[in-house]
Parts: sequence; C-alpha cells; structure tokens
Amino acid sequence: MYVVTGNEGGILSKRYPKVHFDLVRQQSRVNPIARIISNTYMQLRVCRKLRRVAGQVDLWVFFFGSSAMLAPHLVAKLSGGDVILTLAGSDTKDFQAHNRIASKGVALLARLNYALSSRIVVYSENIIEECDLEKYRDKVMVAHNHFPDFDMFRVEKPFSERESVVGYVGRLSEEKGIIPLVEAIPAILRARDDIRFLIVGDGRLRDRAAQYLSKQGIDGKVEFAGWMPHEDLPEVFNKLRLVVFPSYTEGLPMALVEAMACGTPVMATLVGAIPDLIRDRETGFILDGNSPEYIAREVVKALDSPEIGEIANSSWAFARKEYTREAAAGRYRDVLNSLKWS
Repeated sequence: MYVVTGNEGGILSKRYPKVHFDLVRQQSRVNPIARIISNTYMQLRVCRKLRRVAGQVDLWVFFFGSSAMLAPHLVAKLSGGDVILTLAGSDTKDFQAHNRIASKGVALLARLNYALSSRIVVYSENIIEECDLEKYRDKVMVAHNHFPDFDMFRVEKPFSERESVVGYVGRLSEEKGIIPLVEAIPAILRARDDIRFLIVGDGRLRDRAAQYLSKQGIDGKVEFAGWMPHEDLPEVFNKLRLVVFPSYTEGLPMALVEAMACGTPVMATLVGAIPDLIRDRETGFILDGNSPEYIAREVVKALDSPEIGEIANSSWAFARKEYTREAAAGRYRDVLNSLKWS
C-alpha cells in the first residue's frame, strides 16, 4: 500500500510501519491569495508522486479534505484505476465557516471530482443532502472507519461519581463552533456556578476564546488543556458529565464515538453523520442551533436532567454495538466488492 498524506503523516507512519508513506507538507496561510497559491503548489507535488506509481495502482482512494483536489483526481483517473472519494463532510461548508472567498470555487471543483469518481463514500445518508450528492446517488455508498479501541476507551469512573465538568474536544476553529460555546459559558455559570469547563485541543481561535473569558472574569472556571496525545483522551472523557460538539459542519468526529464508549453523554448539532449516533435524550442530546444563548440553555437543561445517567448508559451500549471494527470492515468490503476490479 502506498499513501500520500499531509502534515500528520509522520504520526501515521509510526503507527503502520508496513505501509509506505510519502509526505507532502503544507504550511497554513492566512492570506486568501497565499492560501490558493500554496494549495495549488501542494496539488502539483501530489501529482508528481502519483505519476511515479500510476502504472502499478488499480485503486485510488482520496480521503477527507480532498474533494477539491482536481489535479490529483485527474492523474488518478487518467491512469485507468478506479477512484474512490471519501467525504467526511462538506469541504464547501468548511470554507464558508471560515468566510473564505474561495468557497464557490471549492464547490465547483468538488462537483467535478464527484463526476470523476467511481464511488463516493460518505459516513452517513445525511451527508448526501449536505454535500448535494443526489445527482450522483448511483455511485454513493455509506461506510465509515470509526471503531474505538474499546480496551482503551471504556468506563473507568462511574458516571454517578463524576463532578460537574463540561468538556470540548477538537480543533479550536470556526467550523467547530468553539466561539459560540465559549460565549455560552457566562450564562451557564449564572445558572449553575458549580460547573467547570475543560477544553481540549488547539487552533487559531484559542487566544480569542481565552481573551473573551478573561474579559468576563471567569477564566478561572475554564481550563484550556491544549493538544493531548490520543492515549490521554480516555482519562479526559472519564472526567466529564457532558461533552459538547457545537459544529457548523462535520463528518463523524472520532472523539464523539470515543466519548460514548467512555459512558460520557454527548451534546451535538445535527450535521454530518451525527444523527446516526445521537437520538435526543436517548443516546445523547441534540443541539438545534449554535447561538450562545441556546447552547447555554441546553447545557444546563441536560445537566439538570434526571435521565442523564440512563442516557450515559445508552450511549455506551450503542457505541459498543454499532461501532466495532467488524462493522466498519464489512461496510468497506461492500464498497470494494461493488467495483469492477474486485
């Protein structure tokens, strides 16, 4: 197997030593024009790497974040192999959340790549509508690669013994909804001054979030833990009575499944594949909006709910049953079996 990947490939190469990884690193750019130039150069570098192995490859798989990478898709398609495009969510909506002027261009490139692909794999039926894939319905299949290590992600601390700590785990970026969540904290504390907050992750909005809380005089109630190694997350989830994912766009956050595996109730917006996991007040709590006032009200309501312990148990049982390695492998086996080369 040959994998061309980006900045996080170094971590993956250590985890899978038998796989050949070829890294194409890209620096994050703030200026829109610089970002376009950097992305174009990155695609050309990827194309050069793909052309080296083009005659040896029967199947190309493009993972999330690649729906607008037209040049590499063309190289793959012209090589004669099947092309699978995996969508974790909508790259177009991701760009829109950042107010990026290139969002219309991204949407056009994505549609061209949809047409080029042999199969389009999405995490959920819900993503078909979000990504406007109805036109390509005959080539869309539903599969995901989410299966926690249940030996690692498990209930260590009973839910009844946990303190009133509300958490967030993920990038501190616009599309993840971190700012509305932070802006909801003052109202939450006015209703429940016993609550503390743990924010795990890093990103461009960390300073903005911290400055807001400092101006409100409540930064002592919130811990910014920064980026954490994956193996430390089970301890984090076992501290929480609630974890909030107020995303504007999403695929299927692995952290959400891992939280459920630790018996931690999840509150999340109905985006991406999240509706497949969270049934309101059964396996978690649904957010129907992203305003700070609404988030504050729903967080307090969830923590005050007498059923929250039962919901924690139901979310744990659901994750253990539906998100196993065997279930994920079976779905991808169906995708591969649908291609002519198999």
